[in-house]
Order: sequence, then C-alpha cells, then structure tokens
Amino acid sequence: MSGPKSSSPTKEIKVSIRRRLLYSCKENGRCVVDVMRRNQCQACRLEKCLRVNMNRHAVQHERPNGKERWQDPPEAKVSNDRKAVLNGITATYDTRQCHDRLKSDFSISRLVSSSYESSLISLIHCWSSSPPASTLQAEDRKVLFSNSWHYIFFLSKITQLAASIPGLVTEEEIVLGSGKICLIAKFVTSVQLSPLEQWCVTNVLLYRPECEGLRCRRQIREIQSESAAILSGCLNTRAALQGPAQSSFLLLTLPCIAQITNEEIRTHFFADKTLSDIEGLLKLI
Repeated sequence: MSGPKSSSPTKEIKVSIRRRLLYSCKENGRCVVDVMRRNQCQACRLEKCLRVNMNRHAVQHERPNGKERWQDPPEAKVSNDRKAVLNGITATYDTRQCHDRLKSDFSISRLVSSSYESSLISLIHCWSSSPPASTLQAEDRKVLFSNSWHYIFFLSKITQLAASIPGLVTEEEIVLGSGKICLIAKFVTSVQLSPLEQWCVTNVLLYRPECEGLRCRRQIREIQSESAAILSGCLNTRAALQGPAQSSFLLLTLPCIAQITNEEIRTHFFADKTLSDIEGLLKLI
C-alpha cells in the first residue's frame, strides 16, 4: 500500500514495475489517492509512489515464497538411493559427453534395421511353427530357412508396401533404393499377388530339396510340387480373367525373385548386421 501509512510499495505496484505495465488516468492525473481510494486509479497510485521517492530499480524479480523454496513438489521427491544413482550417472556423463555420444551413435539405418530384425524373427517363427514346415525335422527347418530367409522377408515387405500404398512406389524407392532390388520389387508389386499366390511362390522358393544338409529331401520335394500345383491353379484362374499374356506374369515372379541373394537383402535392410549375425538369429528360433 502506498500513502501516508506505508513507505513501501504494495504487491500490485511491484507487479506493475516488474511487468512494465502502463496505465492511463481518466481524470488526467487529478485522482485523490488515500487509504480509502487507493484502488480507484492504478495510474495515479503508481505516480504517487514514484513521487514519494520509491525506487523502481529496487524492485526485485519474482521468486518463490519461503514455503515453495524449502519444499519440493510431490512429483519431485526422490529417495536417497535414487538420488545417489542419479548423482553417479551425472558424474559419469556430463552434457558434452552425452551429446557427442548421441551424435556418434545415431543412425537412421540402425533404427530402421532394428524393426526389420524383429519383423524377420516374427516371420520365420510364424513360418516354422505352421504347416508344412512344422511337419519337418528341426534340422531340415534350420537348413531351409537359413538358405531362403531373404525370399520370405522380401516378399512379405513388398506386399505390405503394396497394401499400404496402392499403385506404389515412392515409399518403396525410399526403403529399397534404386537398382536391381528396386526393379524386382516394382515388378512383383505390379503382379498384385493374392495371399494364396504369395504363399505358393514362397513355398516353391523355400522348400528346395537341392539344399545341402537336408535329411528328408523326398518330403521337401513333395511340399514344393504341391505348392507348384496350387500355383498352377491360380495361373489358370488368372488366365480366364486376364488372358494368357497378362497372367503369365505370375510365373515370371519365380525366376525374378530367385535372382535376389541373401547378401543383397542384408545390405538393403540389415546394414549393421553380418550374414553370420542373421544366421545366428535364425538358429535361436
């Protein structure tokens, strides 16, 4: 309160000075400022305080009151053990070290490849635990998936892209890049494989009895031939709807995808992994 009863500025006057508020007087500065009428005109009230030599530069910046200074908010309370751990972490890594470490470790390919890694594991686990793979011996399953994991992964990824982006291929080009892999992806996507056709194509590429280390080659050959027979039925259905020339693209997907090597898929999707790393993951499934 300003006036005869107090020589110190009130809270409102302090706020006015801190925030540099400007007031105007409707009575052109002729208002009476006393104890009873001190709140009627802020402009005259502030002017009177300054006339009685109140130092506006002595007004300090706002700070919390005593209670707020000495008591932490409930969410900020930390146990002594946790404080010790946090202090240890702070002492070990200062701000500059953390910044440099994050800068050197950050990699878009690493973030993306981690999601591809989990996707590959899920795919192989699903295929290996479902018929016809589940009817084979564990040793034969390991050999087959070790030789053909890249076909399964590639077909799954491009069909996902085709489903999310009809007509493609801008996102596909971002993920796959240019060159051989991208050209094959564009062609296979243009064929628009049905789920049954994709299953048959994958089986023909996966169950290859010529792979080294297999024990039940005859059973694997039967699985491959049965899948080829179903694919032939899909081809006949396409021929009736699209004509022989257009439907023949379905058969061309097999030699097209077979050109892709596991090293090419590793380079495009798992840049921070080696083939040995990927084979190690497959053996754990």
